[in-house]
Amino acid sequence: SMYAGVPLICIPMAGDQMYNASIVESKGVGIYFDYEHLAHSTDSLGNALYQILDIDEYGNFNFNSKYTLAAEKMRKDILDDYDPETMKTMKDKFLDKF
Repeated sequence: SMYAGVPLICIPMAGDQMYNASIVESKGVGIYFDYEHLAHSTDSLGNALYQILDIDEYGNFNFNSKYTLAAEKMRKDILDDYDPETMKTMKDKFLDKF
């Protein structure tokens, strides 16, 4: 989704997913949604969706939400790192930054 500039709602369940979801949230490109909350209420998942989409009280989307802007910036960073001459993977160059 970062390659496409799309924000995430992460619902980690096992393994390294919790860590990856926390990175997504710390970079501002998505929301870490605790799986335990889903078992008790779907309202909180709806709230996370409203946050990501930045929907106002009239049901309008804000296409310049903080999550969308952060995801677009990360997309640009990923694409800027692509070097077709050397074919060094985008992932390798991107991960070098962190």
